[in-house]
Amino acid sequence: MRRTAAALATLSVVATGVVALPGVASAKTTAKSCSSKGVGATAVTGDVVFSVAVRQLKVRGVSCANARALARGLAKLEVKGKALPRTVSGFRVIERSACGGCAPLTTVILRKDASHAVSFVLAAGASY
Repeated sequence: MRRTAAALATLSVVATGVVALPGVASAKTTAKSCSSKGVGATAVTGDVVFSVAVRQLKVRGVSCANARALARGLAKLEVKGKALPRTVSGFRVIERSACGGCAPLTTVILRKDASHAVSFVLAAGASY
């Protein structure tokens, strides 16, 4: 049985349930960078000053203002030496250290679903 290109295209649309229309944006959003200037936390214990700065703030489906607030809150926990929570504001928190704690950089990913995510790096000892 011979199938034409049109028949195969129709079959693939029926099988996947996806129709690509020209001029219609896809549901998948792209990540964008936000300013992380001034986002961080400082704690003073005696004569010692601890600081954590937020770097490389990226968002997908979340406003930059909300992302900065979430990052600032987690930086405050980090500078106090507290463990990051498993979830925050409905986002699942994924924490990744570069080399098991040997570097003062920790990548944090907050993911709600495929189209809502925030990622940033917590830099210990850095100024913000």
